[in-house]
Amino acid sequence: MNKIEEIPCPCCSQKAYATCCQPLHQGKDAPDALALMRSRFSAYALGLADYIITTTHPASLLYQDDRAEWIESILKFSRESTFHNLEILEFTPRAPFSSVTFAAHLSKKRKNTSFTEKSYFELLNGRWFYRNGLIASGLDEQLTGPSPEKLLPMAYFGDAVLKQKAEPVGEITEEIRQLVGAMQETMDALDGLGIAAPQVKKSLRIFLIRQPIENFDETITLGDLKVFINPTLFNPGEDTWADTEGCLSIPGIEADVERPYEVSVRYTDLNGEQKEERASGWYAKALMHEMDHLDGILFTDRLPAPHQKKIEPLLQAMEARIRKGRAS
Repeated sequence: MNKIEEIPCPCCSQKAYATCCQPLHQGKDAPDALALMRSRFSAYALGLADYIITTTHPASLLYQDDRAEWIESILKFSRESTFHNLEILEFTPRAPFSSVTFAAHLSKKRKNTSFTEKSYFELLNGRWFYRNGLIASGLDEQLTGPSPEKLLPMAYFGDAVLKQKAEPVGEITEEIRQLVGAMQETMDALDGLGIAAPQVKKSLRIFLIRQPIENFDETITLGDLKVFINPTLFNPGEDTWADTEGCLSIPGIEADVERPYEVSVRYTDLNGEQKEERASGWYAKALMHEMDHLDGILFTDRLPAPHQKKIEPLLQAMEARIRKGRAS
């Protein structure tokens, strides 16, 4: 053995590196999300930037097109940080999504830079990938609460279900209620404002929104969850406006989309009651964005032709990464 193989594993498992994280760093697939999380911590400690990149979800918001810049940012973090300890606070071993909450005890130039993270991992094409995480400075007990139990597999750009017209919901059954609950957990885990059933590979006319509340300082606060079953939009306002939209199914790509400033919506809620509302601003924009999903339309389809042509290579690259199941 060489010297690095003899050291204790940087993931603080109390095992030798050679029998713990090194096999994963050398190409062995992680058996679960916890093993992947530990191996990524070790990779940061050892400056193994390529491993961090190849185990990042191909549709993650962390993905960077400039690989050299991405590598340098990882190596800079590794060089400047001292890795003292790793505490696993919670592990939820489910598939296709799993979560690991941990405390990373680090320092930088003798300053405590420790943080707590609830990381989400997704099983894609038989391999685990880091998807995203909720991070707080120091030890944050709020991140150690119950983990979502029903996270659903996401449909990403290129998945045929995203281009299909969804089917109406008949009776609101217990199965539909469970689907809505799982959609909510998935949306919240991915820090989304809204989610439509086709985005979780269910071709049904359902979407959820955390109603955006516009503040006086032009920031947005997410309000109560609203469930829309068999929605219909009508009577759009004559005035239009454009602002930035993104999508959980096309992470990392945003663009200004022009839509009517106001629109009315008629829908059935989860209790089977018929509702009708007039929406404006960001609420109207969210309704129209999610409604498009039910009709097989993505926000990128709403862009002017020159802008569509500009982002087409980015979309094709994302589709290829997801199909191959790797970020590089």
